[in-house]
Amino acid sequence: MYNALYREYDSVMIHKQTLLSKEYFQGTAETNEKAALTVLRYALDSYVCLPPEIMLRRLNDRLVKQLHLIQIIKYIRIPPEFGKSKGLYMVMAAYNYKKVSSLKFRTEYLYSQILSGSHQRFPDDYFFSEHPIEKAVICLRYAVKKYYVHFDLKLLYNTFISPDINDILSKWKLSSACHILFDTPADYLHEAYQGHLSDSYYKQACNIMDIRKEGYPKNENLCIR
Repeated sequence: MYNALYREYDSVMIHKQTLLSKEYFQGTAETNEKAALTVLRYALDSYVCLPPEIMLRRLNDRLVKQLHLIQIIKYIRIPPEFGKSKGLYMVMAAYNYKKVSSLKFRTEYLYSQILSGSHQRFPDDYFFSEHPIEKAVICLRYAVKKYYVHFDLKLLYNTFISPDINDILSKWKLSSACHILFDTPADYLHEAYQGHLSDSYYKQACNIMDIRKEGYPKNENLCIR
């Protein structure tokens, strides 16, 4: 099938025909997207001849028009995480669709852009739509890996029940995720690192938070041991 599609695309490029036959794009959204990405990769390999790592930043509207790809890019579904980087996503998807279409990759990409300042914030409905808890967990794990040189779960739990945690989550751009999806920051942390040791620390964290609610003196140092 794709050899015939490649021949048709070559004919479009040399102006023997105007468009690719519609028969290649009459399947499901998934099969249409696969065909479109296949054409895109063929176009980049055959007519641009630059390595994918260079093309990541060079696929723009002008090049799409020059390569006669306007017809097919409408079939490529751009995830919300790449709303401002459509060309980047299309090139990555053309060469490694399984990786870049995964929730983990998409979420980490967007979150890294937010932390770097390239994006100001998450889309308004980001933690209300597809897999919100999974996305929140991916972001928290990414932040912990970025900001903690040595992973220490007990230290993390003590941090997440400390008065400073709201400022930390704000710095990490995760305040909204925490407040929307979880009752407390400790609940958020426990969701991200469930397991035998985490369960033990989480129970201690809940006990400490309950004691504080009962008016335990603020100057007393309560921590997980």
